[in-house]
Amino acid sequence: MNCKKILAIGFSIIFTITSVTGCSKNDDKKEVKNVAMGRYIEKSVAMPEAIEAGKEWATQIIKNPKGEIELYAKPWKDKGNEHIIQYTLDKNKWVKSVPKWMNRKGGDFDVTYAPDGTKYIAFNKNKPNSIEVKILKSKDNINGENVVIDDYKKDVDYSKILYHFNVLKDNSILVNHIDSFSLYKKGKETSTFKIGGTDYALNGNQLLGMNEKMDSGVIIDVTTGNILSGAPLDKSQNGTYTYDSKGNWYMVNRAGIHRMVKGGNSWETILDGALASMSMPSMWVNSVIRGDKDDFYILYSDSNGLAQMKYYVYDKNTPTTPSKTLTVVSLEENDTVRQAIVDYQHKNQDVKVDYKALMSDEDGTTSTDYIKKINTELLAGKGADVLVLDGMPVDSYIEKGVLSDLSDIITPLEKKGDLLSNIVDSYKKDGKIYSIPIRYDLMVAYGSKDAVASVDSVDTLADYAKNSSEIPLFGDKGLSYSDLTTNLFRLYSNQFLTDKGFNREKLIRFLDELKLISDQTKAVKVAPKKSEETMDQVADYWNEPDSQLLFDKKASLQLADIWSMAQTYAPSIVVNKIDGAFTTVNHEFMPSGLVGINNASNQKDLAGEFMKTLFAENVQKVQLGDGFPVNAKALVNFGMEYDDMIGGGNGFTVEQTSKEEMQKILDLCKTVTTPVQVDEVLFNMISKEIIPYLSGESDSKTAADQIIEKAKTYLQE
Repeated sequence: MNCKKILAIGFSIIFTITSVTGCSKNDDKKEVKNVAMGRYIEKSVAMPEAIEAGKEWATQIIKNPKGEIELYAKPWKDKGNEHIIQYTLDKNKWVKSVPKWMNRKGGDFDVTYAPDGTKYIAFNKNKPNSIEVKILKSKDNINGENVVIDDYKKDVDYSKILYHFNVLKDNSILVNHIDSFSLYKKGKETSTFKIGGTDYALNGNQLLGMNEKMDSGVIIDVTTGNILSGAPLDKSQNGTYTYDSKGNWYMVNRAGIHRMVKGGNSWETILDGALASMSMPSMWVNSVIRGDKDDFYILYSDSNGLAQMKYYVYDKNTPTTPSKTLTVVSLEENDTVRQAIVDYQHKNQDVKVDYKALMSDEDGTTSTDYIKKINTELLAGKGADVLVLDGMPVDSYIEKGVLSDLSDIITPLEKKGDLLSNIVDSYKKDGKIYSIPIRYDLMVAYGSKDAVASVDSVDTLADYAKNSSEIPLFGDKGLSYSDLTTNLFRLYSNQFLTDKGFNREKLIRFLDELKLISDQTKAVKVAPKKSEETMDQVADYWNEPDSQLLFDKKASLQLADIWSMAQTYAPSIVVNKIDGAFTTVNHEFMPSGLVGINNASNQKDLAGEFMKTLFAENVQKVQLGDGFPVNAKALVNFGMEYDDMIGGGNGFTVEQTSKEEMQKILDLCKTVTTPVQVDEVLFNMISKEIIPYLSGESDSKTAADQIIEKAKTYLQE
């Protein structure tokens, strides 16, 4: 993968604490007396130049016997004489070295120190049908010697891979094989045990990790493999662990940094993850080091394949809890919102953004129930400051004055060229902007040229299907009535549904055409259960099975929501092979993360600044798989750095398309002008009547009348 290049900062460490918004002197004197003080703050640590520039890949951080932080890296392209690079943090500078004894080419490696200060390194070298594992040690970091373990005298299969290892006080070696552990004394295996997952921490002879069922934590004596005690952990809490010299355990996960005291049975959150980088969807924890000053170093990997390091230290002069709270609500979790929250809070240390994604509670409450609750709050002049409006009745909110005009925020950004005018213009109503998406999907059609030319309306699409009876329109793939209805309703509902309600004649016409298409493409009431295999899910994500149907001439058309560049590879390749076409449907796009400000909010200034953060280039350019950016600068080359092979179909290979092909996709992003906004409550009402109709339980007129009657009260609210 080619990493996006960023400006090199050099070998000097720059601890950059984000700006703190302060009070006036007089206000400060009044407030400090009543404000609880002290919390961990996050500082950014500049990485070595080659890592910042994407030339080297940071693999891990460890603490050496002197208490210094060591960072290990390898070049992305293994050439020259530097294969394993060591950086040591010494007096605020990264000091580079390439110890010859450990500078082995190829394969993965892991570095650790024994309690007596001896340094160890292990290598895994992949071979066609086996893995070569080697372990070396050195007392002076100059001269190395082999460590003999019976199991590794010859190549091993994957079950014995050395994923991570530790050295105990008696020089026994504990090896993590991913799903199991082996303890070796003088080269011979003396005990084995298993845990769930690969995350663990070892303090002396005690190991903390998840149990095999991944439903609780365990502390294990590694010398015997026996469980000493349980630990309060579940799958949702699982994270990366470390410890301190007093025997306390620490866990880092999306929710923050947590501590369990020695002998304790509960976790105390010492840093709220919402205030730090670990809650960012673009960041994954690689390694955690507990420092000697009530501090932590965390090495992250980000969504661009680059490494970032953050330093966390307790500051007694920072308020324990930010003095202001900005509330944000959505039906479902939105990754870009989550990404922006951390960036916003870094710049506004006195503001806590309280974000609630209602449907993440998994309490059985439906989206319809949540929307009714939100409606009640908003119409009563209450509710969150910032609203993520996906699935909500936006037009009704605008009509009832629930949403604030965003023109003062959005128009200046558009005039500066920061935002795409085609997206902004599509949300202007009578010169005002009440909502705008932070991302969007392209609504595309691809397949034979004639089929793609027929997607302008449901009428023309049905005509094409009727005249192409030999090949099922979308392929005989077990397309469900529900999925077919969803696809066509989103694309064509504006042809029979307006702000004033349904046009009965046009609705009946839509139902007739929908039934014709459903029968022609052999849609089914219940779709076959899809494989849970990861590779099958990945293939679906890349639109590979649908593209294969086109390649095999078993379908003539496919419709898709495209929210990332990788999803276009298979369609683009197949379209070129069959001399077909690929385009958006009527210049339509699906907004993702449609945001607005509650007109009843008493924190509109804070909400406005948060909106600007949502559309900032540094937030928008992060690829989170939730759509293309609205920020024009972030759109440039968006998704074009990915170059790994994706997979293969029967007769075609799915890989990254040319830059010219990818640029065509980005150009399409600038042409979409019509948003497809789905009111979830209304759609659920409609689909409950359409599914029986497609099953032959009613005719189109009866179904249309039932839809209109059911929706009447809702539309009048």
